[in-house]
Amino acid sequence: MASQIQTDDAFSQNVHHLRAEYEQCRLATNLFPPGGKPVLELDLQCGDKSSMTFWYDDGTEHGQCVRIFDVPGTLSGDILRIRRNLPAMSAYPEVIDDDSEDVSELVSKLPLVSVDPAKHFVKKGKYRSEVENLIKCQGGSVPGHPFSPNIIQLLGRSSDGQLVFEKLWSSARTLGHFSSLALYKSWILQLIDALHCLHSVGIIHRDLRTDNLLFSNDGQRLVVCDLESRWGERKAPEVAFKGA
Repeated sequence: MASQIQTDDAFSQNVHHLRAEYEQCRLATNLFPPGGKPVLELDLQCGDKSSMTFWYDDGTEHGQCVRIFDVPGTLSGDILRIRRNLPAMSAYPEVIDDDSEDVSELVSKLPLVSVDPAKHFVKKGKYRSEVENLIKCQGGSVPGHPFSPNIIQLLGRSSDGQLVFEKLWSSARTLGHFSSLALYKSWILQLIDALHCLHSVGIIHRDLRTDNLLFSNDGQRLVVCDLESRWGERKAPEVAFKGA
């Protein structure tokens, strides 16, 4: 019994040592804050050529996308294992500035909307999957007939080719202003309704978090946004089966 306790204690101490060592390395690297830029998104792609994609807030409108491939024994592999820093963009061939797709043809088919800043917000369309998912959730047309009031509705395109939506409030602005248990329950039910709708048309959100929830001005309506279905696969608190 005493031997087992000593073994457990030694294991626990080793774990604490490894965690402390990792934390020191993480604080020293520029791959993550505080030494690096704020990370907006993080995605892991596994396979024959595994990689991690970081979206950094670099002060620009759309941020900066950096993809690093997991090749042990190389600069790239050492960066992922936080043994070496991320070099300047121009010095690293496996880093890309942007992985946006050309959605101009798809967006050009949307109806033109006269944007009113008091009623609308606009964003650049980056992926075909998002536009196609939005259209799918509106019965196949724009503006269409939304299948759920709790999924962001695409209204059309602006004169400069951006996607136009109803103006809603961010979770950062909304959550701190309400403390009603009944309202919290209502939000949960609305989130379930949104997911049920998405799953019914074969869409898995894959990036459910407060940043991707919007609210009406009075806080009564919750709306799920960012239907790219590309990021956050390991963290997604949802499961959908094909066609159900």
